[in-house]
Amino acid sequence: DGTVGWVLNAIDKVSWENGPPALAVLPLGTGNDLARTLGWGPGYEGTGDLDKLLDKVRDAREVMVDRWSVEMVPLKAKGKGAKSVPMGNYMGIGVDGQVALEFHRMREAHSHFFVSRLLNKVIYAFTGLRNVIFPSCQNLRNYLELYCDGQFIPLPEL
Repeated sequence: DGTVGWVLNAIDKVSWENGPPALAVLPLGTGNDLARTLGWGPGYEGTGDLDKLLDKVRDAREVMVDRWSVEMVPLKAKGKGAKSVPMGNYMGIGVDGQVALEFHRMREAHSHFFVSRLLNKVIYAFTGLRNVIFPSCQNLRNYLELYCDGQFIPLPEL
């Protein structure tokens, strides 16, 4: 999903005369949530006939994907340092967001360990377990306010 987001962000930066191009998702990543949602399955293993795969892509139904912008404003900075981030599929805050961020940072720093989908899932699960045992998102509501379309959304106590 990270690669799809990166590609969509690049597509957003181009002025397309006839609208943006369609994008096919080949599930090669760890989670592949978007590919699963779109019916492409949990992961492509590189086996099978490439011509058949390309026929599936050609014959696939186009689906619009929700894209939105998340604005992050530091509470203590009184609006200074606001950052807008494009999003798609879903957004996680709290434990799920922390686990995804830690996994991303580990993968960038130690890419040689991330050589297979199975190993990636083990590392992801270990990162999640560590965050359950040693929570890093306690009292998140003291540091974060969540608004959706201008309406305040109270965060649960953890």
